[in-house]
Amino acid sequence: MSWISDLIGGSAGQVIESIGDTVKKFVTTDKDRAEFNLELQKIIAQRNSELETSLQVTLQAKERIIVAEMNQTDNYTKRARPTLVYAGLAMIAINYVVAPWFGLAQFQLPAEFWMAWGGAVSVWSIGRSFEKTGTPNKVAGSKPQKSLFD
Repeated sequence: MSWISDLIGGSAGQVIESIGDTVKKFVTTDKDRAEFNLELQKIIAQRNSELETSLQVTLQAKERIIVAEMNQTDNYTKRARPTLVYAGLAMIAINYVVAPWFGLAQFQLPAEFWMAWGGAVSVWSIGRSFEKTGTPNKVAGSKPQKSLFD
């Protein structure tokens, strides 16, 4: 939770400071300013707590979905990314190797194909590289975690 608290907490301090500067113009006594700052800090802390809780719930839901997908018995779902990689390789091979070899017309692969396929291959190959090292790490998901924020 530390990185989320740092992110939210850092912005809260800046908000309190900027509001405090504005309030100084309207609240004249130091006692009233102190009470106002204390109340403002409570409100912002409560709001940040709500944001953090909401973010935790969202991330935990995503984590449960991924775990459920990986624990299901349908092996094809687990192989979906490699299938995407191999299907893209097949399209490239047909278009740039087989078609010219047999004198067939080539088709134009759109830029969207290259961006989507390249992104999928990059993510898959980086993840597999980290998995193959055998060392526990967060990228490969092989580190036992109590939650996403530990």
